[in-house]
Amino acid sequence: MIVLADSPASPFANAEAWHDFFLLAGTAAVTLVGLLFVALSFNLDALLHDSRQHLLRLARSTLLSFVVVLVLSLAMLAPSVGSRPLGVQLITLGIVAIVVSWRQLVGRSGDPGLLHGEMRTRRWFQLIAFLLFCGVGVAILRGHPDFMLLLVGSVGMLLGNATGVSWDLLVRVGKAKREMELEALRQAAAGTKNAGA
Repeated sequence: MIVLADSPASPFANAEAWHDFFLLAGTAAVTLVGLLFVALSFNLDALLHDSRQHLLRLARSTLLSFVVVLVLSLAMLAPSVGSRPLGVQLITLGIVAIVVSWRQLVGRSGDPGLLHGEMRTRRWFQLIAFLLFCGVGVAILRGHPDFMLLLVGSVGMLLGNATGVSWDLLVRVGKAKREMELEALRQAAAGTKNAGA
């Protein structure tokens, strides 16, 4: 049970007030991870092509959002968590997620990362949500459990944004696969034409 405040009147003082929310958020996250895995597994050849490494990074970044929501849900549903461990967990989760997300956003040297191109605006939502985790953790440590309400917005941002990015990712992977198939047909037609000459 999450014990956040001494006041029994506070709706944020017990786990019962948050149980259903985090159960639903964790279930949604793990379901969407499964769907992402299945959809991408059908198109692995297009995803793993050398010229499409940006799609693989985008898939990893999207997976990170879902996994962070799942880990947050598990932490919040764990029994007998007090305010101090909860605050530390939120700060730690936020910092780890920010570091991993930033590495994906910026990329390696010579690699443009995810900060460039059409998806860069969407990637900022992820960082904002992770920063909110840290902020809520600090607020809880300072004795302000009502700031937990910000977790609703940050979890909603992560799930909504990652779902939209997943859709865009699948469309891009589908187009890439179609381009590969058309190129193979062109090469086959050119080979037939050269063999006939």
